[in-house]
Amino acid sequence: GTPRYAARASVATETPELEAPAEPADLAGLEGALYDGSLLFHGPKLQVISKLQGLADGGAVAELTVDACPPDVGMVDGALQLALLWTRKALRGRSLPMAVQSYRRGPGSLSEGPLKAILTGATKGADRGVSNVTIVDGAGAVVAQIDGVETVVRPDDTQPAVGATP
Repeated sequence: GTPRYAARASVATETPELEAPAEPADLAGLEGALYDGSLLFHGPKLQVISKLQGLADGGAVAELTVDACPPDVGMVDGALQLALLWTRKALRGRSLPMAVQSYRRGPGSLSEGPLKAILTGATKGADRGVSNVTIVDGAGAVVAQIDGVETVVRPDDTQPAVGATP
């Protein structure tokens, strides 16, 4: 009987004009396994980040492969996975996604690969991150824009600084 979530949806009659943001500067690689069973615990069908281009305090970039699952599901989950990786870098803790402000589908194609996820973000206090993730196709057209992805560091888990390699 207690609400656990809430959502509002509106269907646009036209495809919004969306532009990909500039990729963040100073991207650094990640040490260790991407799907470590702890932060990213996804099974084989949802291990959609095929290449992490890098992480920075202001954002992240990754290549997504969404062949093993329904493409829209893989694309959105890949965006949330990238937000978790960025939050661990920016706030030094494992987190969970708690809210999404908006999702807009662009004219790009899920079949025009490879897909690239570009995250721009900012921390919000010591335990919250807010980011926007734009997915672009191989031709550079925006497939989707997910704004206001809010991640919250798990209270039981503040990690030491994430080791990054240039």
